[in-house]
Amino acid sequence: MGNQTPLRPAQFSVMLDAYTRGWQPRNAIELSLVETIVQAHISYNYWLGSAAAAAEHSGYAAEAIGSKARQHESWNPPRLTSQETIDSPMMMADRFNRLFLRTLRHMRDLRRYSVPVTINNPAQVNINEGAQQINAVKVEA
Repeated sequence: MGNQTPLRPAQFSVMLDAYTRGWQPRNAIELSLVETIVQAHISYNYWLGSAAAAAEHSGYAAEAIGSKARQHESWNPPRLTSQETIDSPMMMADRFNRLFLRTLRHMRDLRRYSVPVTINNPAQVNINEGAQQINAVKVEA
């Protein structure tokens, strides 16, 4: 995304704030996942907009390139067809959408499978560590 405008960092900041408030990351790993989600979402929207612009202007661009190529008799490098011009940003949008969804699943799974365990007033706790079982007993003094 070569044309960086002040809008992009502002958009990232606003979206990061919204996602951070929504997910409330508990550590640096979760914060990193939230940042990845935001970046993927912004990139997805960028490429989707590029695909829409390419689709809207594909006919005009092909005509302009064709007339320029006919004016010059020298070799012209290969050009993308109108369909390729639309498909390329659509493929990028799809990649960023998959990155967004994959990171979202990682975040969900991280929260789902890392639940803190609280044991209130235990007399004995059995912990199974693979092949070894550990018995923790509260000793009254």
